[in-house]
Amino acid sequence: MKKILYDPATDERFANPVIDRKESMERELPDGKKVPFTYMHGLFEGTNVKFSFCFPEKDVYRGHFFQFLCPFPGPDEEVKALEITGWDDRIAFAVSHGAYYVESNMGSAAAFEQTQDDPRMRYQSSAAVAEFSRKTAEELYGCKRPCGYVYGGSGGGYKAMSCIENTGAWEGAVPYVIGSPMSLPNNVT
Repeated sequence: MKKILYDPATDERFANPVIDRKESMERELPDGKKVPFTYMHGLFEGTNVKFSFCFPEKDVYRGHFFQFLCPFPGPDEEVKALEITGWDDRIAFAVSHGAYYVESNMGSAAAFEQTQDDPRMRYQSSAAVAEFSRKTAEELYGCKRPCGYVYGGSGGGYKAMSCIENTGAWEGAVPYVIGSPMSLPNNVT
């Protein structure tokens, strides 16, 4: 039996996206070079889903995006990457490599709590955010459909697997640090 993939375009919960903040920002790379980008924050009306996009300048953009999935999404997780600098700066990595960066709170209304009755909300909201980011990029850059890659570690790795197995919103996924009986400290690989 063929599995039917979730398509956010058919989900009325995600029919009304709103960008509520847009501004120019920049990140500093380890070599001191500054990388400008356009930051956008938004939400889907009638839901708890919030998101942020970080778009590089048009002459740097190369047609793809990276979407990070947090292990423990919280009500304001979509803005956490703004606080991260240094070697783990996900925004600087994306925009300096010609990609835009995407993150959302995956519909979480409270940190470390299951606030959704439907456990599918994590991959469904993530797919809706990915698809809306594409429409935004197409308008911003006048480009064709961007290629997307979803990734995350630990709980975010499980979410990345759920996203890639249940939707067609991304071209690839990188789940990492997956907890299992075969993980550290039981296995050194």
